[in-house]
Amino acid sequence: MRTEVVCTQCESRFPREELFMALSVPVEDSIESGLRKLFRPMHLREKDQYACERCFKGLTKAEQERHNAAIRAENERKEKAKKKASAEEKRSLNCVYSDAVVSTSISRLGGTLALHLLRFQSDGRDFQKVTRSVAFPMSLDLAPFVSKDVLREYEMARGLSALQARFPHVQRDRLLRFFEHASGDLQKAERMLIGMEEKGALNGEDDALLEFKAGQGASDGSMPGITTCRSSGHTSCDVSPAGFSPVSSVMKTNDVVGEGQEPLPALKRELVGIVAHRGSLHGGHYIAYVRDDSRPNSWFRCDDEDVERVDKEYVLRCQSEVYMLFYE
Repeated sequence: MRTEVVCTQCESRFPREELFMALSVPVEDSIESGLRKLFRPMHLREKDQYACERCFKGLTKAEQERHNAAIRAENERKEKAKKKASAEEKRSLNCVYSDAVVSTSISRLGGTLALHLLRFQSDGRDFQKVTRSVAFPMSLDLAPFVSKDVLREYEMARGLSALQARFPHVQRDRLLRFFEHASGDLQKAERMLIGMEEKGALNGEDDALLEFKAGQGASDGSMPGITTCRSSGHTSCDVSPAGFSPVSSVMKTNDVVGEGQEPLPALKRELVGIVAHRGSLHGGHYIAYVRDDSRPNSWFRCDDEDVERVDKEYVLRCQSEVYMLFYE
């Protein structure tokens, strides 16, 4: 899980990666609505402003001293007004408080995604169970909830697979570098490869062949940034395009689907299990539903030692009791 804070004043980004066993999803009308609420950007304003150290570092030394003096004076006023200000009420030194946006996304996918519905919520005195019905899909598309890097990784994987089918004689790492320098544009990468193939330099030993600028192919099949020495016939290339960050920083060659390699985890997941809860916080019972992979639309209902076969429609009627869901 990636949580990223963006300061609206200096536009600095502060990402943080966290591991999770299950996603705790708010109880909404559907699982998709709950996930959208979970991953909805949060705006930090007024008393919830973000303490940005980079904004502070951007001040001159004199401005930093005046800023810290103002913060100390403000904290002292709070101390006198309330005798003892809490740590939350005091403002920290060496940072500037500014508005910020907090966004959350899934930064890495595993084999099984566990979703935990927040059915037990506090009313200020005790925890109560939320019995609201929650519609859950048999197929869940995770594309709206993953990070841009993950989406780019999958786009590159699909593009590289297409290039492998078109140019099976070219090494995969070379195809990946072509795709990188084409900024992920499949058609542009194909034009580059065709241009190099026509020059007879596609499988050359010189790695400089792959250092070129992404651009449109000329009508004669030549590529921008690629030059050929008339005397030797050796082809050389210009440097990679400025401002383009190679996808290899996100996806290594062996992360892409290929011969003898593990495929990327699917973005579209199928429901394989459910845990339903009956009763209240102080007394209840759990029932598990497990999909039978060998028979479509067939599930097992596991109630302690009692196991029976049920159909998909029976499982879908558990909307007011569903507590955990497992997608693969």
